[in-house]
Amino acid sequence: MIRYRKIVYASKSVRLRFTTTRHLAIALCATADGSLRSLHSLRMTRVRKFFQKLLIFFISKLKILNCSNVFKVIIFFYMITFFSVVKTIHFQKEECTFNRKTVINWRPLLELTQNTLDFLKTAHTSSYFSIDEGSIFKGIITLKDVIDTADFMVKMGKKHPEWLEQLWFYKQFFDFYRWYPDYHCIEHAGPFPRGWLKPPHGVRITYYHVTNITAEKEKTISHHIPLYGAPSDEKTKTLSYIRAHQEDFTRFKYTRHEIIHGALQHDKKIKLYGWVTLAGYKDLVMQGSGVLIFPDKQQSSVSVAGSNGKEKDKQYFFIEQKKQGPIKRHPTKVEPIADVAFAGNMQALGFGKIIAYVGKNPKTLEQEMRIGVLVDTGAAFKNNLCKLDLFTGYFDNEHLFKQHCKGFPHSAQVYVLIRKK
Repeated sequence: MIRYRKIVYASKSVRLRFTTTRHLAIALCATADGSLRSLHSLRMTRVRKFFQKLLIFFISKLKILNCSNVFKVIIFFYMITFFSVVKTIHFQKEECTFNRKTVINWRPLLELTQNTLDFLKTAHTSSYFSIDEGSIFKGIITLKDVIDTADFMVKMGKKHPEWLEQLWFYKQFFDFYRWYPDYHCIEHAGPFPRGWLKPPHGVRITYYHVTNITAEKEKTISHHIPLYGAPSDEKTKTLSYIRAHQEDFTRFKYTRHEIIHGALQHDKKIKLYGWVTLAGYKDLVMQGSGVLIFPDKQQSSVSVAGSNGKEKDKQYFFIEQKKQGPIKRHPTKVEPIADVAFAGNMQALGFGKIIAYVGKNPKTLEQEMRIGVLVDTGAAFKNNLCKLDLFTGYFDNEHLFKQHCKGFPHSAQVYVLIRKK
């Protein structure tokens, strides 16, 4: 006899009571009739494991069911299929019921859509991924649909730019495909702030930027942190060899304090890119990349190139100058534009998607709709269909970046727009 079992279902707790094994079997039959269909978008581990245990128990008690052997076999294979090979429907065509405020700037949106369209019409083949409609959209839409959507946006934007800021324009001319992320992929999206939509109802929205860092070519009182390039004695060695022979390489010999106070200043084989403030150095390390701006207006895009292998306060990060041309973060060659360019899982979602997202403005507490374009990707989006990263521009420090982001939602209802046929 089974008394109580507790199931965590989304944000609610449901308590089921089975007084006899017969009631248990009847309850399991009921789930086969469709009461578990809502789990197609959740696929929660605890729930699935619990019902798998019920299935095993039920199979051992099949003789108590008052139904034909054929029906027993149907139930058995239905449940096995559901729990083993069921594929979550991530996108579903829905009518957009939102009828409130839109926050859309047509100029950057039109510019980015035009750049995206120009690229989609070329015969470019990326070395990082193929340009197609996206694995998750195969059988739903085609790459031609994506191109037609961008083309229509550009044509209408040039004729009637103000239309791009109007909600009726999108409702009248576009189909809305609502994004329902898997619940279990929340582990890839990071923490969701309290009170914000979570999967499967909401997609996590995060933000990234490029930091402008003031730099000097000579050491000053304020700019006293040197930015050194990676030591040249590593160039012909593999990463595994370097890790196994750290004592032989310059990178691992000194602490941050020693490097700041001149341990590497006489080493002609190590390039010095410039001098920055402690705050600028921390911003560069935190973001992983930035733009060094010198007094003569000269600029240099740099990124972090590993540390000295020390811990905490002894750790120092070397840098390298970014190469011109395609790099991993922007393999599509479409430069992101502030507040309208998204980074996401390009392989699954497909390059060039027009994305509408509806979320709460943390300042005004009003629901707002914004529009962007998926043109960027990154390693964080591998196997991650739960998150989008919005490019917000260039900022002189972290404080200005955080102030800018205060008017954007932490999660939202997300739609992919495709032109109506």
